Amino acid sequence: MASISKFGNRALKRGGHSLILGWSPVAIEVIKELTIANENVRKPRIVVLSQTAPAEVESALAGLELGRQKFQVIQGDPTSAKDLEVANAAGAKSIIDLSSKLEYLEDLANAHAAQHPALRVAIEEILSFEGEEIYFNELPALFGKTYADAVLAFNTASVIGLVIDGEPVLNPSASQVLPRGAQVIAIAEDDDQVIYTGIRQDALAKLDLSLAQTLPALMQTHTDAAMPIDHLKARLLAQISENSDLLSVFDGLFAAEGASIGLLPVTAFATAGQPIELADLAVLGISKGYSVIGYFDSVTGGVALNPPKNARITPEAGDALVVVGTFKA
Repeated sequence: MASISKFGNRALKRGGHSLILGWSPVAIEVIKELTIANENVRKPRIVVLSQTAPAEVESALAGLELGRQKFQVIQGDPTSAKDLEVANAAGAKSIIDLSSKLEYLEDLANAHAAQHPALRVAIEEILSFEGEEIYFNELPALFGKTYADAVLAFNTASVIGLVIDGEPVLNPSASQVLPRGAQVIAIAEDDDQVIYTGIRQDALAKLDLSLAQTLPALMQTHTDAAMPIDHLKARLLAQISENSDLLSVFDGLFAAEGASIGLLPVTAFATAGQPIELADLAVLGISKGYSVIGYFDSVTGGVALNPPKNARITPEAGDALVVVGTFKA
């Protein structure tokens, strides 16, 4: 059950809260996502600043199973500097403005999800706080190393790009060197799973950049193709509120041009019926110009994002890789 503080419009002194500006049905889904994100946060708290009557907000929250989450509802104008001060916006750890215009990003994400049912599953997981998420990490051990080295330096994380001089670059060239201060952009179950495990020199020795080519994305018509991703705006708002740098990454991942997320047949990289270690698949991906981040099993219909690189699989015709890269039109 949601625990709602009866503090009225008394100014907040303690910070560290998540602040939601405005109220709409989207807010409920944002709160659900933030509750998952805050599972490991001590004394998690959400504050709602809205012109909606507190009783209406409290009624909407009643009955929700939201763990240890605490709530405070403040009736006020989210555009008013005075009311923002009451809500201690300056001390909030994250701010979610429900009036934010993300329609363009929603359209791009839905267009990608329509390409293939497996890609829809992958995108939904990336945008949720359950499962694999995107993290930014600076690792001095990789300064002076290449992007190919970085891809093979984590057993439990899948690298999709770099941040260099403050600018995110998805799927850079394999030979791109990480300067001092660069960050890796990686998909992992949690930030503590982006663990440097050493560059897999055995796999790296198989890198062959002469294999580079631009491939057409795998497409498959499916029944949900015309259906938008559930609660997409809420998921985007919640993710971006926790890390504003994700906005530019999502812009790239779902873009119509340049490096984006997609599917490629596994037989474009490996031989069907022959076992292969996922570290070797990652090298084959980089050799052809793609960052491999997941696997689609055509028999079970399952999608495994960020499988460990020391795992082995036996590819079958019909299986596919979830990758980040540039696709042939």
